[in-house]
Amino acid sequence: MKIIVLRGNLVAGLAAVERGIGGSANLPILKNVLISAREGGISFTTTNLELAITHEVSGKVLEPGETTCQFGILNSIVKNVTAERITLEKSGKKLLLTTENYEAQIQTQDAKEFPLVPSVSESAKTAVFGVETLTDALQSVIVATQYTDIRPEISGVLFRFHESGVTFVATDSFRLSEYVLASKELAVHGMDAIVPLRTAEELLRIVQGGVKNSSVEITVDTNQVLVKTAGTHIVSRLIDGRFPEYHAIIPKEVKNEATVAREEFMQAIKLTSSFSGRANDIVLAVSDNKKSLELFSSDASLGESRYHIPLKMKGEKFSVSFNWRYLLDGLRIYRGSSITLGVNTPDRPAVVKDPSAPHLTYVVMPIKA
Repeated sequence: MKIIVLRGNLVAGLAAVERGIGGSANLPILKNVLISAREGGISFTTTNLELAITHEVSGKVLEPGETTCQFGILNSIVKNVTAERITLEKSGKKLLLTTENYEAQIQTQDAKEFPLVPSVSESAKTAVFGVETLTDALQSVIVATQYTDIRPEISGVLFRFHESGVTFVATDSFRLSEYVLASKELAVHGMDAIVPLRTAEELLRIVQGGVKNSSVEITVDTNQVLVKTAGTHIVSRLIDGRFPEYHAIIPKEVKNEATVAREEFMQAIKLTSSFSGRANDIVLAVSDNKKSLELFSSDASLGESRYHIPLKMKGEKFSVSFNWRYLLDGLRIYRGSSITLGVNTPDRPAVVKDPSAPHLTYVVMPIKA
């Protein structure tokens, strides 16, 4: 194998696959990057056995072939050299990296020892999304989940494909976010795919850096998901399990609704949270005249704070406690100027909605007194 690559392309290629690096004492080759050079181009691949990332770059292939070397060493060198052109050549068990004023020899391992990158089955179905649409959907729901060994089925994002489009859902049992994308052009129907959190985060990172107005292909079967963007492919296992039937969590009707300015509400939470306790709790209470919303927090060793913001009220006044971090996450996923907080009782799920975004729903559980 012998290739010549522009430094900028090499930096971009390694950055694209960096999150796929795994590695342990038992499988040190997972700390390696697989470099493949063929007539069709040059690609870099990393894997942690659950997630595999491949990125293709342009360059000149003088001799086709492939090899693997430690990602960290190669990445460090490429980031620090200043030459515009870099030559990579496999010689015996070493990878020779040369520029006009620098050379290095990196120990390699046989490419045959690198784990096989899994593939989706021939019966898998593909859906095509716009980069901006998929970015918006993932940003809106990914905040509501976190990794857990206890309930692996909620350690990811649900892609629920149906005849009228696809619904993205994530929850950590304390809050839930649902994004409904209406589309009859998606060729996948009647299928649920729970994409692991790490894969969803990597997918979001890649589509955020994608070309505007470009598309993303997502192919799913019963066990794997394949994501294709311009130059980058991601293959990941799906979470084996059944996503909870979450519809019962979302209140079908809300008795009390408080509408406030979103930016001011966020600022009020940030200020008030300075005095919250270990549970990150703040109290939201509607005034007696129903014209303002008071945010209150206190800590015996720190003090207390109050913030009043004007509101428009429907229903009766209420007083309820929330984890301020969870509440703030819900406000951040919206873009509109106003937000509506729907509350039934202090021990039932509350709904955060933006009147201008009917496709997006954020549900958060209050903290019980």
